[in-house]
Amino acid sequence: ATSLIRFMKRGIDHHVATKNQLFRDDDDDGGPDDDVLDDAEAPAGRRDAFLPVTDERFALAVRALHVLVQIDGLVDDVLCSDTDDGPALLLSLLELPHNNDAYETAFEVIRLVSPKQRFANAVARQGELWRLLQVLERPDPTTEGAGAGRFDVGTTQSNEQSHRRGWAVLESLASSTAIALSLGNTCGWLELLGILVGYHKFTKRLLARQGAAKTLSRLLWDPQAGPQV
Repeated sequence: ATSLIRFMKRGIDHHVATKNQLFRDDDDDGGPDDDVLDDAEAPAGRRDAFLPVTDERFALAVRALHVLVQIDGLVDDVLCSDTDDGPALLLSLLELPHNNDAYETAFEVIRLVSPKQRFANAVARQGELWRLLQVLERPDPTTEGAGAGRFDVGTTQSNEQSHRRGWAVLESLASSTAIALSLGNTCGWLELLGILVGYHKFTKRLLARQGAAKTLSRLLWDPQAGPQV
């Protein structure tokens, strides 16, 4: 399981880095950065070689992890370990393209582990909640920004469903005091406030604003996290 996680993380890290660069290029009205490889350009013959998330073998790896996670408690030690990047990998899987073969399976993995207190503690302890917030605050390219109106209805609905799932994951995690304290002690609560008030670099979706308001309300009522906010 440890080797599987590390193998998958190299691929998803490359995908996220490429995705973030594209968003930065859109903001700067510039061209793509030559230092960022396309997902199809996986380096070969290196220790840090990876499979792009578009490769069917990456989808097979996600399915293998799903099988392991379905057996309750079997791989919790690995997923919540401070040395194996389990929380970082799982939250980053929400960045997968919605038409990717691995996306639905990846979400099922996250759905199974996010209610577990042990996983929430690991996310807070390792400071990985920013990965989920990054997904939730990013504008939807199908309805916001320069690309608005250039996508079909199916793509727009797929993005909306993905965003809704992301907020469901945060809601599940935020029920943990450890996550509530993490949001209160970092800039997490401020990012949620930015979503709520419509900060210009964040999404303006009603769904996002509702999710941010709900999470902030929960934080304010938490006896430990509330005073931090």
